[in-house]
Amino acid sequence: MGYTPVMTLQAKMVGALLRQARLAAGKSVSDVAGILGASRSAVAAYERGSKAISLPELELFAFQLDIPLRKFLSPHTEESSPERALDPEEALPTRQRSIGARIRAEREQLGMSARELAQATNMPTGRILGYEKGDRAIPLPELDVIGSALGRSLEDFVDSEGPIGEWESGQRAFEFFLKLPVDLRSFLSQPGNLSYLRLAQRLSEMSIDRIRNLAEALLDITV
Repeated sequence: MGYTPVMTLQAKMVGALLRQARLAAGKSVSDVAGILGASRSAVAAYERGSKAISLPELELFAFQLDIPLRKFLSPHTEESSPERALDPEEALPTRQRSIGARIRAEREQLGMSARELAQATNMPTGRILGYEKGDRAIPLPELDVIGSALGRSLEDFVDSEGPIGEWESGQRAFEFFLKLPVDLRSFLSQPGNLSYLRLAQRLSEMSIDRIRNLAEALLDITV
């Protein structure tokens, strides 16, 4: 059976994703060939899209490289929209000012002067003030030292708002999901159980007294 244009396009799209994933994982064509029990020429053909990979091979590839399988099954949904594009000339200075303001707020809350923070971190006072104004980017090791002097960790300065903050929150949620027992992951993955999750969310937002009253009302109904 010959490939239709749509099938050929799909094979090429999946092939491009395979190559991209392989390079991102630091794997060679030989490495992937070993993973799949295939020849190097077959893997190269998969990546070119001149030959289509099978689902079992794709599943094994995704499993071994720890990549979501759906990334390859629905390549058209790959996140490439302008919403993920951030202008560094705008995003970086904004974040620098935000981090600087956070440092100053933490310092002032501790009743510490810029000079005292400079002494605690073995940095010039002018540099500390420059960082607080957001005039310059703070190298990660220096931010770590400043954070430690303020009783904070690097994670306390990670963006929690905007596109990057939302992305980071999603990453944390996914990591938490993977740590759950298999039975809970299976339950949470079923769309039909969404109503139970929303109920649990609402209950978590209720006060203890309200939950107690609700439980007593349910008991009265069932008695």
